[in-house]
Amino acid sequence: MPKTKAIKKFEKENVRGFSTEAVEAVQKVMAKYGISVKYGGGKYGELEFDLKLKLQCESTDGETQAMKDYLRYAEAYGLPIEMLGASLKIGGAAYEVTGFLPKRRKNNLQLLRLSDGKAQICPHDYAIRAFGEAQQRQSKAGSKAKGTLKGLGVGMARHPFDGECNEKCTPEKGMHVVYDSATARGR
Repeated sequence: MPKTKAIKKFEKENVRGFSTEAVEAVQKVMAKYGISVKYGGGKYGELEFDLKLKLQCESTDGETQAMKDYLRYAEAYGLPIEMLGASLKIGGAAYEVTGFLPKRRKNNLQLLRLSDGKAQICPHDYAIRAFGEAQQRQSKAGSKAKGTLKGLGVGMARHPFDGECNEKCTPEKGMHVVYDSATARGR
């Protein structure tokens, strides 16, 4: 067995290498207890490295913690129950809603990108809007809904549009939150 060189400081190359080994070692131990281990990232400086691991017990009912949290907090956050497990189109890509992350203030909805199976997060407002739009498309046979928040001069528009983009783009492809100064001033 070759002798491992001692690490004098943490760098991108050595952190990647041994963090993978550390996760594999913990996985071997936790497998005896039926606990899965996932790499959760980490932060490093020259002399310190914080490795994050996510340990998860196997569920007896097939639900993840994020699913249970979705059902628990749905009413408080205005999340439609039928949206859990539903497919949404956001930014031209198809996603499945897989749960809610209550410890996150903004990006608190967990999604699964259907094209590659990668886990994603987004603000629950975006997903609710995409879910509502999908339901409208189904019920109105393809017609797009546009709306303006009364008196605020804020609404959704496709490019090109009349008004100033306030650069708070939504994940829907080509959709922007639009600030129309004339409407906002009451004209």
